[in-house]
Amino acid sequence: MTATRASTGARANTALGSGLICYLVVGYVIAAGGDGYLLTVASLAAVNVVLAVGFSIVYAQSGQFSFATAGLAAAGAFGYAWFAKHMPAEIAMVVAVAATTVLGLAIRLATIRLSRLYFAIASVAVGGLITIVLVNWESLSGGASGVGPVPAVTFGLVDGDELAGVFLVAWLLSAAGVAAGSLLYRSAWARDLLVVKDLRHIGQNDGLPIRRLELEAYAVHAAFTGLAGVMLASTGTFISIASFDISMALQVLIMVVLGGSGRVLGPVIGAAVVTPLPEILHGAGKWSGMVYGITLLIVLVALPDGVLGLWDRFRAWARARLVRPGTVRVEGGSP
Repeated sequence: MTATRASTGARANTALGSGLICYLVVGYVIAAGGDGYLLTVASLAAVNVVLAVGFSIVYAQSGQFSFATAGLAAAGAFGYAWFAKHMPAEIAMVVAVAATTVLGLAIRLATIRLSRLYFAIASVAVGGLITIVLVNWESLSGGASGVGPVPAVTFGLVDGDELAGVFLVAWLLSAAGVAAGSLLYRSAWARDLLVVKDLRHIGQNDGLPIRRLELEAYAVHAAFTGLAGVMLASTGTFISIASFDISMALQVLIMVVLGGSGRVLGPVIGAAVVTPLPEILHGAGKWSGMVYGITLLIVLVALPDGVLGLWDRFRAWARARLVRPGTVRVEGGSP
């Protein structure tokens, strides 16, 4: 049993390493050959990858749905913009993510006694409250006008005024987020979260600390969301509160469901599909919003288990067709 687990873990590590290498190569190719428009869209995709991975952990693993995503992302973005005025950008990033994590923990701690449905409803008010506070805290957010220019996170690797270099750093941060999310998905902690999600009463009877696990999952979600906010401010150089509304939570949910929840690759695929879709449909003019909604509806109905679910079904079909127990294929004849 131990040997089997070790072998499975080794294969998972190999797959993760190979996937990250491919992910980084894609980012390097975009940075090397992309124009300003492509780099802007790809930067937003990197932000959405981090958002979706963090949201998937709290939603797919522990069953908590929060509409406060936009508020937490705004807290991370504006917090970073303010801290970056008083300290190096990299330290400001860490402080902003830590502050957003504490904020998320405080939000969930205050609502921990609510059922999941009532928490989802309450999170709408919480997200709105955060944005109201930020828009009225003009020294922090610049009010309705926003703030800028915002220093870019570079780690001293690139010129902060070089768009391709700033994008590449953001892509590296998203790769780190994917790696962290993958490790969390494979941990015993994540397996406990699944019990919290699907077998809550059994978990309580077995002594699982249900509320503590929910708090931890939400804190992880807040950390990823805060990092996404920092990346959005860093790559965009200018941020406005108008960029953070409730549709952000819905869009992230679509990414997770479309890609396939329960595995870290799902949110990555979902972000890669959903992020450029509005740009692709831009030619539809005033109908682009309707076409965008209809397209997503068709895709979600056609793929209830997401892209990864479709891939799993294809693999099962291929195995059934190629390998049939009890039969032997004979060259030139029927099995």
